[in-house]
Amino acid sequence: MAVTGKRGVGIPTILLHDGEGTIVSIEMKTGETYRGLLDETEDNMNCVMKDAVRTDINGNTTQVEQVYLRGSQILFIVFPDIYPLQPHFYIFSRIGLLLQLLVALTFRVADSLVLLLLWLQSTLKHAPMFKRVKMWKKHKGAIPTLGQGGVGGGAPRGQAAAIIRKAQERRGGF
Repeated sequence: MAVTGKRGVGIPTILLHDGEGTIVSIEMKTGETYRGLLDETEDNMNCVMKDAVRTDINGNTTQVEQVYLRGSQILFIVFPDIYPLQPHFYIFSRIGLLLQLLVALTFRVADSLVLLLLWLQSTLKHAPMFKRVKMWKKHKGAIPTLGQGGVGGGAPRGQAAAIIRKAQERRGGF
């Protein structure tokens, strides 16, 4: 896993690398699906699968010994069910750690999977990655653009405000 520059890799890339050696299903943008052993992955989502079954749009299947899949052509990847419990999804705060301890204790009690699912649902519901979805629902699909009463509301902020201010100064305004 090569990381260049100042950017790190995100959770999807980490999960992709963790999935090496497992049986996965990959759907391509063309509609083809591949199901087989995920042998090798790269940071740009390029994948090498072994002993895969290729299913085209018409449903015809072909056994493929080894196949290279270009990452930009991948639509989605289906991993085994063990991956929602990966530590990459945990929240590292005091409350998050207490909830994780509670979940670990409930795992030892029989038939307590419902509590775990409720906790996961409430934790993911407030995750920062869903802020855009909440804004989309709040504004019924017409999200105001940033810098013009967007997420924070009010006047332009940051770089947009600086550009507008400099343009007004050049015109003699202000």
